[in-house]
Amino acid sequence: MKIEKRFLVAATPDQIWAFIIDPEQFGPCIPGCQQFELLSPNQYRALISVQVGPIKAKFAGLAEMRDERPPEYAEYVIKAEEGGNASRISAVSRLTITTVTVGECEVSCVADVTINGRLGKFGAGVMQKVADNLGDKFAASLRTELEKGQEVEVSLTRPPEAPEVAVGFLHRLKRLLISILRAPLALLKRLRP
Repeated sequence: MKIEKRFLVAATPDQIWAFIIDPEQFGPCIPGCQQFELLSPNQYRALISVQVGPIKAKFAGLAEMRDERPPEYAEYVIKAEEGGNASRISAVSRLTITTVTVGECEVSCVADVTINGRLGKFGAGVMQKVADNLGDKFAASLRTELEKGQEVEVSLTRPPEAPEVAVGFLHRLKRLLISILRAPLALLKRLRP
């Protein structure tokens, strides 16, 4: 099964990269993630709960970074098992970060996933729908968290507007509106018999 998600984020590649390699920030973006920790510079452990139809499952797994080109590309190999070997998941996931404009990037996530065991018995259509839903939630959460940081950064770096400039602008705007409104009145006065 293939899962593909692309979305825009108002952040730089370096900001996105710093976020995705920080387990404390990245872990909560994964739907159903109950635990996400760094074991070594290239290996993470996770505990994730999912529900497919009436079946609820908890997967303990490892994600290992197989290839990285900071801050543009990372490839992970993921292996996870449900308790008692009831279901197994293996995946190769690729994350690509591409600059679109200054301060905005496209994040592309592509995963080739294999599911065996009791969850693997569900039809491909059901599993694809569940996977797409989880992918949408992940993308929305990642975007929200990254842009939340951007809003704070932008508001801290934006210089405060000088009150004189704002007052001067409002005064000019008021004069313009008055002159626009007076023009039809003057024309009506001239047209009256």
